Amino acid sequence: MNENKILKRFDAKTEVKIIKGLSKILKQADETYSEEQAINKEVFCTLDPSNCLMISAKTEESKRCLSRFVNKVDKESEKESFKIPELIYNDNTKESTSKYSIIFLKEIINLFYQFTDEKIESVKISVKKDYPMSLENEHFLIIIAPRVDND
Repeated sequence: MNENKILKRFDAKTEVKIIKGLSKILKQADETYSEEQAINKEVFCTLDPSNCLMISAKTEESKRCLSRFVNKVDKESEKESFKIPELIYNDNTKESTSKYSIIFLKEIINLFYQFTDEKIESVKISVKKDYPMSLENEHFLIIIAPRVDND
């Protein structure tokens, strides 16, 4: 990486809050990418330990925060890197019911709430019956799998 390039960062207070919020959802990685390696990846995301929630960092600042939660993969398995699913929500159904973990939703809302200091006050939420929910702002895309009943 160019020695003169200044890495983009959140202010210290916001960064600490975001990392604390991520730590309530994700497990600390055993072997992490450096911040520079994370920033250089086109797609930088990870799954929670239960594989029900995916968090993708969209900006340099968010990749820096997420880097401590993404396990570094070896060169051979890196070829099979994450692909963010393309979710299509253009269903004309008026009524939609799906179940999602209230624990995940609480922690995600708290995570997005940390951006109010950054003047980011809205989150795009997309939902469809029995389909993953996506929550997105300028910095993160979070996808949550719906709960499945065993009826």
